[in-house]
Amino acid sequence: MNTVSLQSMIMQQNPIAPVVGMPCCEIMYTDRYPFTVTRVISDHKIEVKPNKYKVIDFYGEDYEIGEVETKDPGQIFTLRKNGRWVRHGDTQNGRAIALNTHSMRIDPSF
Repeated sequence: MNTVSLQSMIMQQNPIAPVVGMPCCEIMYTDRYPFTVTRVISDHKIEVKPNKYKVIDFYGEDYEIGEVETKDPGQIFTLRKNGRWVRHGDTQNGRAIALNTHSMRIDPSF
C-alpha cells in the first residue's frame, strides 16, 4: 500500500465535531481537494462546498487555497458507523472527507 493512501485513510477517521467555517478536504485515494463546512444540519449531517485553489508547483506539491466557491450548491456528507464522513447516498466506503484540514494534494503520477 502506498503511504500517501494510508495517510489519507487515517485522516478520514477523525472524531472532531464539525462547525461552520471548518476546513476539510475530500479524499480521493492519493488526491485531496479543499472544502469548507458551510452548514451543520445535525450531529451526523453536514454540507460542504469546495474552495478555490491554485497550483503553484505541481511536483513540489505547493498549492494556494482560496475562498469558498459560493455559487456551488454544496454536497451533503453524513457520519457513518465506521467513523467516516461519507457523501450522502454513497456506501459507507464511498467518497469521504477529513475534517479540520485543508491538506491539498494532486498526485503527479496519474
